[in-house]
Amino acid sequence: RGDKGDLPGTRSSGHDGELWMTSPELSCSQAPPDGRWRAISSGAPPCTMPCTGSKGTCPRRAGCGRGSLPTSRARHGELFRVCWLLLMGSCQGLHLTAPLAPLAKAYGTALITHPMQTKLVSAAALGVASDWVAQTREPEAYDVWRSTSFLVFSVLYRGLFQHFAFPRIIDLCNGNMLATLLPACAGAIRLLAAIERTLFNQLVVVPIVYYPMFFAITGAVQGLSPSESLQRARKHYLPLMLTTLSFWVPINLYQFFFLPVDWQVPFVCAIGFLWTVILSVLAGRCEKQGCSVEPA
Repeated sequence: RGDKGDLPGTRSSGHDGELWMTSPELSCSQAPPDGRWRAISSGAPPCTMPCTGSKGTCPRRAGCGRGSLPTSRARHGELFRVCWLLLMGSCQGLHLTAPLAPLAKAYGTALITHPMQTKLVSAAALGVASDWVAQTREPEAYDVWRSTSFLVFSVLYRGLFQHFAFPRIIDLCNGNMLATLLPACAGAIRLLAAIERTLFNQLVVVPIVYYPMFFAITGAVQGLSPSESLQRARKHYLPLMLTTLSFWVPINLYQFFFLPVDWQVPFVCAIGFLWTVILSVLAGRCEKQGCSVEPA
């Protein structure tokens, strides 16, 4: 986890020792004798990361231009933080008005100090919001029980289950299996690990955990009997599975390759919000054209 000197919402080290720097405000001077960098930009806190490399390169790549680690992951992490905080109504990385900047910092800090609670609240809020957006496109009256079912499912699966599942998937799938099958690609172990994690999530976790939980929880909250929920699952399982794979495989690949584990659940919640809205729009277009698309 991040050092005490980190800016709110930043992460010093990712899983497997990966180093992340998501604040554009920190720059570094030459490393002092104790081997630790110091921030030289006005108002920035001290950088407490140890200096690495024979030339004293800064693992944060925070403005010195001499760091040895690639910056693409940090940039993509920052890009997601911007997108996510925009969905939450604030953005820490941009020069926004005074009321918005504290919201961005507060969310980043909450994600560090209270990770599970923050993810549960985020999953609940975006789960209800996505269903509300979908229902506003329908002529029927607002269905409170349907919205409640999305709330319960989002909290239990996206907020709670994935909070514990993603770190386990990352530990279990390290790329070694694909490296054995594809020795010519063994040098790209991080990409192979991300592919393994994506395949495990989509081909094991989603069919065994996601869909049974979704149909059971949403059916129970909406008053369906177990047999009715099972019939509903049989009707929608295969179409939903194919649709899910086409959308979520690249999303999960991006998630497992670029993002630190702390930000993966908020990322999935944010994309889940957009996915529900997309399905709602597609369903509306099909109704006008006489085709059949049913978002779950």
